Amino acid sequence: MGQPLSEELTFALATRIRLEQKTGNVVTNISTTSAIEQIVAVYGGTVVRTPVGQTYISEGMIELNSVLGGEGSGGVTVPELHLTHDSAAAVGLILEGMARDGRSVSKLVEELPQLTMLKHNFPVEPNRLYSVLQNFRVSVEREQLTYDLTDGIRVVLPDGWIHVRASNTESMIRLIVEADDKANAHKLLDWARDRLNK
Repeated sequence: MGQPLSEELTFALATRIRLEQKTGNVVTNISTTSAIEQIVAVYGGTVVRTPVGQTYISEGMIELNSVLGGEGSGGVTVPELHLTHDSAAAVGLILEGMARDGRSVSKLVEELPQLTMLKHNFPVEPNRLYSVLQNFRVSVEREQLTYDLTDGIRVVLPDGWIHVRASNTESMIRLIVEADDKANAHKLLDWARDRLNK
C-alpha cells in the first residue's frame, strides 16, 4: 500500500513536471519548501516569494506572467486554466507527467529534494501577538542575522530556515522550520521556540 503525497511534495512534484514542459517564473509563498528553488534552479527559472495567501500568488502570477503558482498547502495554480488553486488541474498535471515519464508517483518523488519541514502553532493572547513577534525580531537583530519581513519574520540559517508569522484566523503564531534532515529541523524549532518564549 502506498503513502499519501504530502502537501509540500504535491507542489514540488507539480513544479518539476511543469518546468520540464515550459521554463519561467514560479510564484509561491514565503512558507513553502525551499525544494522549489532547488527544482527551479535545474531548469533555469526564477522563484518569486509572496506573503501567505492565494490572492498574493495569483497577483504575482499575473504580474510576472508565470508558468506555475502554488504553496505548501498543496495548492497548485496552472495559469492556462485559471489563476487560483485547482486540485483537478494539479492532478491532471501530475498524471500528464507520469504518462510522459512512464513511472509511478513514488518513483518521481524519489528524485525530489529530500528536506524535513516541521510546523508548530504557538498560542498567544490576542493582545500579545505582535509584541511577541517584535521581541523575536529584536532577538534576531541582536544576533545580527539577516531576515525577511515579507510576511512575519523569515530567518535563513546555515542549517535551514525559520518562518514565524501571526495567524490570519486564530490567536497564535505559526512557526515553520525546514532543514536538510530531521535532527537539524528539530534544532531550528527549538531555536525559534526559545526566542519566542522570551
